[in-house]
Amino acid sequence: MLLFLPGLICDARIYAPQLAAFPESRAVDGYGQVDTLEGMARVVLEQAPESFDLFGHSMGGRVALEILRMAPERVERLALLDTGVHPPSEGEAAKRRALLDAAVARQIPLDETLAVGDGANDIAMIRAAGLGIAYRAKPAVAAVADARIEVNDLTALLYAQGYARKDWVEN
Repeated sequence: MLLFLPGLICDARIYAPQLAAFPESRAVDGYGQVDTLEGMARVVLEQAPESFDLFGHSMGGRVALEILRMAPERVERLALLDTGVHPPSEGEAAKRRALLDAAVARQIPLDETLAVGDGANDIAMIRAAGLGIAYRAKPAVAAVADARIEVNDLTALLYAQGYARKDWVEN
């Protein structure tokens, strides 16, 4: 059986065409409130059959690699798509969690959030945000961001949020 693992801001709907083409397959519908790769892998393993093929997209690929580490005897085949296989950087999960917590606390849909970063520990946060922006960032960060700021300062973000120059308050 083929098991599809979505990325962090995706759910099972992303795999609708594949599920139709492979009726014996299943897609994991997110990872709940779990915020570690090991925890996400456990969520998948609890609902997976005894043996299966894995297809992981983006963060789903990292989860697939963790599943392979935890239960190699259960994984028959592995496919990774658009996955960063580097280990998460120190602070990466915490920054993503801070973005998610802030969005929930303020009742802001995740697709309406904005995150800015420049280093590897910003990657998960940038991917999770509705608009992820690389600010004078390292190439790995720029590659996953929705937009980049290379030559301006952070006031460019005001334009990205829809604020006209006439609406700025300056001292």
